[in-house]
Amino acid sequence: MNEQNNQPAERTYPSQRSNGGRYLSNAERLRRKKKRHRQIMMQRGILAAIALAILILIIVLICKGCSGASNSIIGKWDVDGTTFYEFYDDGSGMMILPGTSYVFTYTIEKDQIHIDYENESVHDGSYTFTVDDDKMTLVGGEGTIGGTYELTRIENK
Repeated sequence: MNEQNNQPAERTYPSQRSNGGRYLSNAERLRRKKKRHRQIMMQRGILAAIALAILILIIVLICKGCSGASNSIIGKWDVDGTTFYEFYDDGSGMMILPGTSYVFTYTIEKDQIHIDYENESVHDGSYTFTVDDDKMTLVGGEGTIGGTYELTRIENK
């Protein structure tokens, strides 16, 4: 009993006190609870945004890796000053010689390019290739006479 006013002492619980030991009203407790809830939701939102950004980055890198080889050859390439190859993004191309040109289609599988000429008098061939900036190296394989060819990019398409 509280001796001053003959009323029972009010019992308090730790959850009803703030850090300073003072009592919190129900409204203050509710306000703090809502504030903490907003903080948690904001943290979850930030984490979700970061996870989404990482996922998008991974997808872009995977797609770039899958398509990087074919996109890197798009353009016009000089073989020897008189012979040129043009590769278009639709899988077609052209070998250009003085006075004539030969249309072809090409496919790329990993580091292999397969060239199929429309004109049957020109031999189709497969090459292992690498592209480093404006230099393409073709190593003759199936259907070729072999050899290594260094091409220089002269035009991007």
